[in-house]
Amino acid sequence: MSKLLLKDQLLIVLPALAVKVGVNGALFLQQLHYWLEKSVNVQDGYTWVYNTNQQWLQQFPFWSLSTIQRIISKLEKEGMIIKGKYNRSKFNNTVWYRIDYKKLEELMQSDEFEELEDANLTEGESQIEAAEPVTVKASLTETTAENTNQIKREEDAHDAYVQTLEAAFIARRNRGVYPSASDLKHMYEVAKSEIPIEEALAGLHEAFDHYVPKYSGDTIRAFAYIKQHLFHKHYVTSQRTLASHQTEKPLSYANKKRVVRKELTPDWLKENEETEPSAPAFKNDAHFEEEKKKLAESLRELEQELKNN
Repeated sequence: MSKLLLKDQLLIVLPALAVKVGVNGALFLQQLHYWLEKSVNVQDGYTWVYNTNQQWLQQFPFWSLSTIQRIISKLEKEGMIIKGKYNRSKFNNTVWYRIDYKKLEELMQSDEFEELEDANLTEGESQIEAAEPVTVKASLTETTAENTNQIKREEDAHDAYVQTLEAAFIARRNRGVYPSASDLKHMYEVAKSEIPIEEALAGLHEAFDHYVPKYSGDTIRAFAYIKQHLFHKHYVTSQRTLASHQTEKPLSYANKKRVVRKELTPDWLKENEETEPSAPAFKNDAHFEEEKKKLAESLRELEQELKNN
């Protein structure tokens, strides 16, 4: 029998929880719940568990320390877990944890639990009664597995993104070995944005290269400054791209050749124009003077008639 099967303590999670908070988050919440059930540390009316990052690392040896920090930061941001410090010594930085069970219940909709309960059928039920719930169970399992795999892929992509940012940030900051929980929170916000990792790395180095110290020894210490720089740069770039596309459209329209409509002339009209040229209005100058006198006489008669009336 393989030594990798069923010898260590099992880590079990519900698929419905993994769909909501991710596989990593569900594993951590389940383990935290396990210790809360055994804990006797009660503060402010709640049961707490206190562990250092190294102690959590011993319970999850398949994760790195930075991964555990990211999981805790993500769950804290989502309100699933709450941190506290109840240490007697001010120099003791051990963090206390508890689960916000009310927030967890709000996250899980009631209809999902009803489907899970309906799927757990007893052997005593008839085949007719069991037929429909069994179908629901199979469908729920397949859907849950598909959603879980999709969430796992997204989480892996975000984790890889954050790990790349984390390594570059620590190297440029040249201070400390691990980022803080606040730094990780801001890194995940960048990872979930539309900024490509290449653009994010270029912006990170640009922020460090152009940073103007306010005093001797001043430098960038928190990733919040980097995030603000990245978001601003990405916004400016997107606006410029949008503006360039808008100005190109009228130019392309103006460059189009104007279509001139030509009316078709019947052949018989063309023949008449060619065969019957228009006659001149007057034959000669004498004819012109004669017609001019006639017009003047007509005008005088019309003027006299108007006066008489």
